[in-house]
Amino acid sequence: MAAAGGWNYSVLLTERGGLLCFGSNLFGELGFGDRHDHFRPALLGGVGPVVGDALEDVPGSGAMQAARALDIVPWEHQVAEPWEQQDAEPHPFGGEALLAVAAGHAHTVCVTDGGAVYAAGSNLTGQLGLGDLEPHTLFARVPLDAEVQMVACGCDHTLALTRAREVWAWGSGNRGQNGQVSTQNQSVPAHVAGMDGIVMVAAGNLHSVAIGADGRVWTWGDSSFGALGHDDTDEIPFPAPRALGPPAFGGDAVVFVAAGNACTAAVTAGGALWVWGAGDDAQLGLGDRADRRVPVRITDAWGGSSVRMVSCSGGYGDSYTLAVTEDGAVWSWGTSFTGALGHGGTIPDALNRIVSPARIPQAAFNGAHIVFVCAGRGGANVAVCKHGLVHVWGGEAPRGLAHAEYLDVPTPLPASAFPGARCGRGGGLSRQHTVASMQGLHARLGALCLYHNMHNDVITCVVAQGRVLNEPYKHMREGLRRLLAVDLRET
Repeated sequence: MAAAGGWNYSVLLTERGGLLCFGSNLFGELGFGDRHDHFRPALLGGVGPVVGDALEDVPGSGAMQAARALDIVPWEHQVAEPWEQQDAEPHPFGGEALLAVAAGHAHTVCVTDGGAVYAAGSNLTGQLGLGDLEPHTLFARVPLDAEVQMVACGCDHTLALTRAREVWAWGSGNRGQNGQVSTQNQSVPAHVAGMDGIVMVAAGNLHSVAIGADGRVWTWGDSSFGALGHDDTDEIPFPAPRALGPPAFGGDAVVFVAAGNACTAAVTAGGALWVWGAGDDAQLGLGDRADRRVPVRITDAWGGSSVRMVSCSGGYGDSYTLAVTEDGAVWSWGTSFTGALGHGGTIPDALNRIVSPARIPQAAFNGAHIVFVCAGRGGANVAVCKHGLVHVWGGEAPRGLAHAEYLDVPTPLPASAFPGARCGRGGGLSRQHTVASMQGLHARLGALCLYHNMHNDVITCVVAQGRVLNEPYKHMREGLRRLLAVDLRET
């Protein structure tokens, strides 16, 4: 993913493959080597040229005005308070650019372009996968002998999807969420058996979800409230993955999944959104507060558009869902006491609850076309527009501003936080390539875009399966890599 939210902290990828971190840091989940909250975003890692240089003479590069040089002070060069440690490595990820990031309650996991996995933060159940149960305030490499393309974090467990389309898991297993035969915790990565051909994973608080290449959805872990979608009547652990076929989704294949606190959401190839699990806080968006033990489609929503992606909050007390539609709008529903629904003081319910999807006014994002949204576990949300600019809202912890602030409407991160910065997302994505991007095939690419090569020949380029023109991204010449990292419109 391009961004992730933990318990009142946020982490975002940059186009150079670095990691911007800010917010709560009680267990060292920001990876800076300390355990102090950080108000100002700081950069870890990142390689290669700054996106935006040497592109002024490229025809059709008007959109590049929003992609100026990344002006962020690296962590090791920031002026720190006397009590703050500064022993973080300048390049904590083996010198590689990052491909994807995920956040749990208080742990962060990253994937590099080369498929290595790094983790930091809380580790009481082994959720870092490092073989111990001690917190780590600096990112350490997870001993997984496989190339990973995507990770997902539950409250206290972690999932990894390899390029061989296998799923590995570690951390808490008390409700079967780590996919092992027993319900024991797992401090090192273990293969989740019974599935193959997996293309995406998601992790809820106590359950796990995966999508197969055939469009089936696999679920395992805590079955409470119907979170697994199999019409379970007994709330017991199911550590073995079970499949929900396309018939459960109106015959359509599922292409994107999200999981929260005992609830699950799935987007189909046709742009429909199906939900199931706990509904007591209206987090399912079905107009009531009832649980659903099998997938149910949300209808009569989206203003004539279709759903691109969805994100479920995994927090306790703030149970809500955010969705992005093809027209660049953000929709929210559920319950939040920290402003996470994004509608300011306009919510009529005294309990800050919305029972059906409600569109956050586009003016709240200054008219920007949103392509990605993340519902943080502590109500701290992040939205990224197609030009890589970032809006935040919700939560009561540091949000990248000058001080801790309660935000009940989307607010752009100010230039003083990181001037000219772009989050690592391409713009103008079609649905299928958005899905490819979100599935970790390349978290900073995925656009169906037009670009100009070094000889100004216009070529239609489709990014699929992590390859461009049948060549791995990391092996392409640098000039082409830079051009593909931004959205250049056809002229």
